[in-house]
Amino acid sequence: MPPKSSGRWRCSCHLGCPKHPTKFFSLLRSLFATLTNYPSSFRLLSDAFRTVASHLPKGSSRLRQFVDAQLLISAQCTSERANALYGAAALDLPRRGVVHLKGGMGTLAETLADAIHRDGGTVIRNCPVNRIVVWKGKPIGVETEDGDFLTADIVVANVTPYSLVQLLGEVAPKWLRRIPPYPDDGWGAFTLYLGVDENVLLPGFATHHQILCAETLTEGNSVFLSVSPEWDATRAPKGFRALTLSTHTRLPQWWQAWRDGKATYERLKTEYTERMLKAAERLLPSLRDAIRIALPGTPLTFQRYARRPFGWVGGFPQTSLFRTVRPRIADGIWLVGDSVFPGQSTVAVAMAGMRVAFAILNELGVAPHIKAAALTTSDARGDAK
Repeated sequence: MPPKSSGRWRCSCHLGCPKHPTKFFSLLRSLFATLTNYPSSFRLLSDAFRTVASHLPKGSSRLRQFVDAQLLISAQCTSERANALYGAAALDLPRRGVVHLKGGMGTLAETLADAIHRDGGTVIRNCPVNRIVVWKGKPIGVETEDGDFLTADIVVANVTPYSLVQLLGEVAPKWLRRIPPYPDDGWGAFTLYLGVDENVLLPGFATHHQILCAETLTEGNSVFLSVSPEWDATRAPKGFRALTLSTHTRLPQWWQAWRDGKATYERLKTEYTERMLKAAERLLPSLRDAIRIALPGTPLTFQRYARRPFGWVGGFPQTSLFRTVRPRIADGIWLVGDSVFPGQSTVAVAMAGMRVAFAILNELGVAPHIKAAALTTSDARGDAK
């Protein structure tokens, strides 16, 4: 059973505000330059403290539902709570369209691993880290489950704040230890991975759908459906396609079900599987007959395989521009991932990673050198939503 969260997050010293005065004044200079060069930006200042809902016309429930569905997956909250500035950027992503990588999301990991190898680095797989070893206030390396010790001057952890506390142990900063395992409004995911006969899909069937069944848009009332592209033969055997269904779900109910016994947990899993299939049948009425394999995933699954404590995924709901953890945890210890601004999604996490990389290089006195990377049409293709 996961511990209860200690309440809503508020701006304090552990959040994403600039730590050093020089960085703070640098931020102010950048803001002043932006406002000077683009006077219309003054109108955006109020949006730093408003919600997306303040821009929606009253009485337009269809528009609100559309916006809420987009924000739920990109900002982890709906228009009534989503910060207006963050929401503006998040709502622009669907307009830009969706890109599919040959081989799926795993291709991103392989590409990053290849880049590390090219630059002389080493990638160690299937070897979890047990502890970050700190000596005289600075990291000296990490210990792995295999009993190895890997030396390091700088440690960049792609984990949740709670996981980082577990890795640091007694040397974890007090402010970091005060952060709960997950926010009280944080989300888990229930997912359903299907292998289906491709004949169930009509010609030209879009590869991404948001299915809205009822309010509120969680717990199977809204379902995100993705289909592997027809041109990607690596995702499914010939004549078949891979379907992924997911919905936002609260964490405590799953851990309570597990605590009540395996039978209770399996019943809850079956119930959510049925909700997902019913939602998908709105688009694909004969879906059940086409299913050849079905693998459900719960918050417990995410803890086991992705090592996300209690199955918390998606980062912090973006209700405030200051509701993230600052990336510099201590000397030589950095945090990346969806807990660092700008939060979850491939784009946001990549931006956070670049932000941390530039900060580390700046501390080392090294000028960053950016290589432009391009994916060929054989690797990636764009599909409009």
